Amino acid sequence: DLGSMAPLLDEMPSLMALHLEDNKHLTGNLDHIKSFTRLETLQMNNTQVCGSLSSLSGMTKLAALFLERTKVTGTLEDLKPCRKLRVIDLSNNMEVGLTITILGL
Repeated sequence: DLGSMAPLLDEMPSLMALHLEDNKHLTGNLDHIKSFTRLETLQMNNTQVCGSLSSLSGMTKLAALFLERTKVTGTLEDLKPCRKLRVIDLSNNMEVGLTITILGL
């Protein structure tokens, strides 16, 4: 669960990449990791993670985001503050709206 992992990850303030993909038992809300503002890569595809993309808006150093086959919600507008994002995979998420015009694509 992301909630129980958060205190452990808090002890790693320089953490730049978090890869927790392909773990069907990983649950929790994106709110639990919103304080990891130094992350450049976040990969949690194929998990049971949920929550709003807006929880990631403070991760302004994020360059790659992989949340394929999760239970996240929101729109790409929620990621607008993440100006360094170059790779985004939100495929197979029925609750994510794709309004790509706001990112200038």
